[in-house]
Amino acid sequence: MSSIDVPNPDDPGARIQGSIGAFDISLADYVNGIPSRISASTKNLVFAIPQGEATEMARALGIETVDLGYDLKLHWDRDAGTIVVENVAIDGADLGTISISATLGNATEGLFSADNSVAEAALMGLTVKDLTVNLDDRGLSALVIGVAAASEKQDPTATRLGFSNIAQAIVLQFLGGTSEAAAAATGIGTFLTEKNQLSLRIVARDDGGLTMLDLMQAEKDPSVLAGKISVTATASGEARPADVAIELPDAPASPADDTSSTAPDAAAPDDDTQSGQQVEKESLKN
Repeated sequence: MSSIDVPNPDDPGARIQGSIGAFDISLADYVNGIPSRISASTKNLVFAIPQGEATEMARALGIETVDLGYDLKLHWDRDAGTIVVENVAIDGADLGTISISATLGNATEGLFSADNSVAEAALMGLTVKDLTVNLDDRGLSALVIGVAAASEKQDPTATRLGFSNIAQAIVLQFLGGTSEAAAAATGIGTFLTEKNQLSLRIVARDDGGLTMLDLMQAEKDPSVLAGKISVTATASGEARPADVAIELPDAPASPADDTSSTAPDAAAPDDDTQSGQQVEKESLKN
């Protein structure tokens, strides 16, 4: 285990201290000086949450330290013309894990070109053939639900059910009212309300995969992917414990109105002034 002691970029003069259990990186199968096979991982990156506005909520909820890990594995398959993303994962010890795997198509040797314009063109030509997202929720959703429920002064169980209903409605809206979409929506709903693990798999119906144009259009309107992808969502794992209400820290008090600093009301004209104004008005009339 190695120690970490680095400056805190958000708090000049302060430092972030922690430890790292293991770190490994492997680069191989170079093409034009660029590795086409990459493997990297970190385990037990433990550090105290630094002070600051961005971390105030976490510290108020009792989260003083984090224990993180990540894993990255991918390689270029020259013969198949694909980039195989074997795993991209982030793990939080008491929060959960998200891991992603995918197959990218139309991966030509141009990706490794020394000419930036050629490499950029090859990058834009990539397609997404399939994508799998695995979630293992070990406490993150309970924290999110608890904060949302407390903010809205609602029961956390009702808040979780509301999140589930919204997620299922979004799936049906984007994918249409097909039996496949309904099954995917049900799987996501079960994950959000009953089970702590989810496997979501998306496969392009076209063998060539989804193009960058498809993905850019989907950013504005995800419904354009309806009919272009097959989606399955499977919930599994342990039963979720009941959500517990949490107390949010008191919000900073708003600065009180300082009446002493406000400009005084304009003073009413005295009698002499009023008399003078009256005489002036009479003179003008005459």
